[in-house]
Amino acid sequence: MSSLPNVTIHEGDFLHYRLPRKPYKVFANIPFNITTAIVTRLTAEEYPPEDAYLAMQKEAAGMFVGRPHECLRSLLLKPWFEVEIVHRFRRKDFVPEPRVDVVMLRLRKRGPPLVNPADRQCFRDFVVYGFTTWRPTLSSILKGIFTWQQLKHMRRELAFDLDATPTSLSMEQWLNVFEYYKNVGNEQVIDRIVGSEKRLLQEQKRLQKVHRTRKYWRKQAGRPYQ
Repeated sequence: MSSLPNVTIHEGDFLHYRLPRKPYKVFANIPFNITTAIVTRLTAEEYPPEDAYLAMQKEAAGMFVGRPHECLRSLLLKPWFEVEIVHRFRRKDFVPEPRVDVVMLRLRKRGPPLVNPADRQCFRDFVVYGFTTWRPTLSSILKGIFTWQQLKHMRRELAFDLDATPTSLSMEQWLNVFEYYKNVGNEQVIDRIVGSEKRLLQEQKRLQKVHRTRKYWRKQAGRPYQ
């Protein structure tokens, strides 16, 4: 492909590659072991693609789409991108054949987004807080944010069960709960939630480092003495 006049090949680590500042699109068969890192790199940057088609494992694509239920990954993606599976490959479409089912996931940038740009990080922190508080029900999670009277009002207005789990809420319901939080949240509560996504990313990096260290020492332990 390097011989084509409209193709420029750059060798390097995509996770550290500077993305274009002008409108661009992505079409790629990505490494399955870093799927989440690649999707995060594309969609959380200041200059995301207008459109992206990514071949990935079916289970990973389902997570981003929010099937069978919304999850943290889908909720951090869908306010800014329309997410859908547009093609299902046959295993024999690839050489060698993969051991997993592969689909094509499309990420199309919304315009405008479902969350006000000024509220972007606030929304992301709010959702991360909701999913990483590690409590079993919405009422036990949200009682640290809202009064009992406010919770009962939300239950009536937004039509959800307070005994449900965070994954039980639809994208629209999460957006509505966030709008309610913006209107009634006090400074003490907001201070507790601000920075939730950053803390989660730091913890994930710490665990990855621990995993790499353990993997290294297991490998060393299996080597014979010289």
